[in-house]
Amino acid sequence: MKTQEQKPFKMLATPKAGVVVYDPNDHRILPPEGKVVTGNKSYWVRQREDGAVALASEPEKSPKKTATPSSGAPVILENNAKKLEPHTPSVSGPEGGSK
Repeated sequence: MKTQEQKPFKMLATPKAGVVVYDPNDHRILPPEGKVVTGNKSYWVRQREDGAVALASEPEKSPKKTATPSSGAPVILENNAKKLEPHTPSVSGPEGGSK
C-alpha cells in the first residue's frame, strides 16, 4: 500500500473585525492584517468554522524592485535608500601627490 505525502499546512489567517485570535505556535495575538500560519491545521480550520478567522492560500512574494543605472548594472533600492554614484579614486604619485 502506498502512502501519500501531504504538503505542510501553510495559510494566511486573518482575524475577523473585533475578534482576538491567538496563534498557538508563538502564543501571540494574530495581527489585524493577518499572518501566515503553519502547523496545527485542525486549530485553524476550527477557528474558521467558528467565524473567528478567514483562511486564504499564502500570498505570493513580490520580487524586489530594481533600477538600472547608465552603467547597465542593476541596483537594488531598499526603502528610502539613496542611489550612490560610482566613485573613481584619484591616482597620486609615489610621494602622495605633494611637491
